[in-house]
Amino acid sequence: ACLAVVAVYQSMDDVTVPTRLLAAGAGPDRLAHFVLGSCAGVMLGGLLVAALAARLRSIPAMAIGAALIAVGVLAIDQLPLHWLWSAGLVLGLGAGLLSPAATTLLQQRTPAASRLAVLGAVSAGVESVGPLGSLTAGLLIASLGLGYAAPLMAAIALAAAMLLWHSGRRSG
Repeated sequence: ACLAVVAVYQSMDDVTVPTRLLAAGAGPDRLAHFVLGSCAGVMLGGLLVAALAARLRSIPAMAIGAALIAVGVLAIDQLPLHWLWSAGLVLGLGAGLLSPAATTLLQQRTPAASRLAVLGAVSAGVESVGPLGSLTAGLLIASLGLGYAAPLMAAIALAAAMLLWHSGRRSG
C-alpha cells in the first residue's frame, strides 16, 4: 500500500504537475512554487511526527499520510495555478507523515537480524516504484487526459489509505 502511494506521490513532481503547467502555458516559476510547497509540507509532516511521536501510532499515521496525498493530488488537479503551492504543501505533509511512520513500523516488526535486509529491500522497492509511478502517470495522462488520470491516482492513494487504516484497526 505504501509503495503505491509513493508511486503516486513521485509522479506529481515528475509528470502530473509539469503536464498541468505546460497545458496552462505556465513557466518554471510555478513548478518551483509547487516544489517549495511540497518540500515545506514534508518538513512540517516530519516535525509533526516528531512532536506527536509519543501519542502517534505508525499505521494510523501512514493512513492519514496516504489520505493527505490523495487530497493533494485532487488539489493539484482542481486548484487554480496560483494555489498550486498549497496543493504541494498538502501532498508533502502526507509524505512527511507516511515516511517516518512506515520506517518505524518496519523497524519495530522486523527482527534485528533481518532488519538491514528488509530495509534494503524496501529502499530498493521505493527507488524503483517512483519511476514506475511516473511512467504509469504519463501513460494515464496521455491516454485519459489529466482530468481523468488525476482522480484515478487520487483514488489509488485513498484506497491505500483505507487499506492501511483497516489493517491498523485489525492489528489493534
